[in-house]
Amino acid sequence: MHHRLYRLRVLGLPREGRPWPGLPLVTRGGSSGPTAVGRLGWFVGLWLASITSLGLVAAVIRSVLKS
Repeated sequence: MHHRLYRLRVLGLPREGRPWPGLPLVTRGGSSGPTAVGRLGWFVGLWLASITSLGLVAAVIRSVLKS
């Protein structure tokens, strides 16, 4: 990368508001974080959501092509 890119300001506008701290990577209070069951649940949920959205898009395309 070119060294001038590090000094680039988007549209020349300063950043407004207070900086957001972001999401913590480590939970507080002694919890060890997400369990394997929780991670598997998120994976299955995201997979089902992607399959459902793909099916909806396919149904819309099919209905448009039939008319």
